[in-house]
Amino acid sequence: MRVVLTVLCLLLTAFPSSAADKVRISVTVSCDDGEAAQRLAAAFKKAFDKAPDYQLVDSLPQAKLVIYANRDVNSRKNPQGWSVAIARVSNVQTYYAASKLADTQQADALAVKQIVTGMVNEEGFLKNLNVAHLDDLSDGAIETLAEVVTSAFLKDLAGGAKR
Repeated sequence: MRVVLTVLCLLLTAFPSSAADKVRISVTVSCDDGEAAQRLAAAFKKAFDKAPDYQLVDSLPQAKLVIYANRDVNSRKNPQGWSVAIARVSNVQTYYAASKLADTQQADALAVKQIVTGMVNEEGFLKNLNVAHLDDLSDGAIETLAEVVTSAFLKDLAGGAKR
């Protein structure tokens, strides 16, 4: 039991404790084409770097953007096209619950703390799933995709924090 409480305390120290702290987010890009994956990841990093209230992290994000890009195969209309799946995942509610339980020492709350600790380590809850199509993977198309998707992600995240 002490181990669970210790882990919870360590996890909670890694999370924002006030509105002035940056929201921890991550972006994962998956693509069979290594060069395309690097270009997409760089474009999304650049787009997120413009958002001063958010911090890109590799572990324990409060929200996550998952991008899966796949070149159109055997397309008679556009063999240069790309299909892009966009998933928005959030763990904000779990982080909020963990922050409210951090100082609670009641026996009933200890079981809830253990459950919340496990939830913090999970990926989160799927909030939105979209798909986009690009005519080609030009720099302009990648930049536009990254800007539009990042903007929608941050808008949704900010709106969810107010609920």
